[in-house]
Amino acid sequence: MSNTVSKAGPEIVPFHERQRGSMDQKAGEQIKENSTKMVMSRYEDWLKLTMACIENQDPMNPMDPTEMATQFAHFGQIIGVLEIKDMMQKVLNAQGVTQALEAASQLDRTVEVASNKFHFQENDPPQLNYTLPQGAQKSVIAIYDEKQRLIKTMPGETTAGKHYFSWNGEDFNGHQVESGKYLFKVKAYDESMKEIIDSITKKAVPVPTGVRGTITGAEFENNKPMLNMRGISVPLETLKGIHAASDKSGKDIL
Repeated sequence: MSNTVSKAGPEIVPFHERQRGSMDQKAGEQIKENSTKMVMSRYEDWLKLTMACIENQDPMNPMDPTEMATQFAHFGQIIGVLEIKDMMQKVLNAQGVTQALEAASQLDRTVEVASNKFHFQENDPPQLNYTLPQGAQKSVIAIYDEKQRLIKTMPGETTAGKHYFSWNGEDFNGHQVESGKYLFKVKAYDESMKEIIDSITKKAVPVPTGVRGTITGAEFENNKPMLNMRGISVPLETLKGIHAASDKSGKDIL
């Protein structure tokens, strides 16, 4: 007597069962699609409101970026990274508009920026400053022309802290230089005329410098808002203070 093993054929699903399964699947997909549309609609409404707030915000009291990032993360968990990247770019573009407006708001104002570049004009010499590190007992100021050629050196202050000075435009020979672009550098020394060295980096401690002048323009350079001080472009982010035009004390009014 032989043993026969029978193989089961494919399971036959009644037509009405297949139709019901297909309908359930379509219904599920429709619900998912409707939910996504609803979330995207709410997100786009929030985004439009956010960008409107950014474009009209007070530059002196900007929106909290931490709160904005939290809301982005919340929506990101729902609609995915690709959509978030696209929407964030829109917000960044809006932020760029705000920065441009902020830069433009400084026109004709006397400001101080963290820079060592300046425009010299004989009848309106620039107000320059530098901050000596602790331990400094001597300093030397060096003036260079636009081509980085040394044209003047002068002794600086002998104590740590912020110091202001104005250059009269004379070179080594006592000749008056032409109006134009210049820059200055400052080195700090100890009592034996050795440069002040950082104990960690073992390099000379850099001396921060600043320039005060009138803003004559604002523009974008490599997608960064820039302030123009008589032909000298400086990043908006280097703005350190706003001053009254007649103030010679170096004190900020902002």
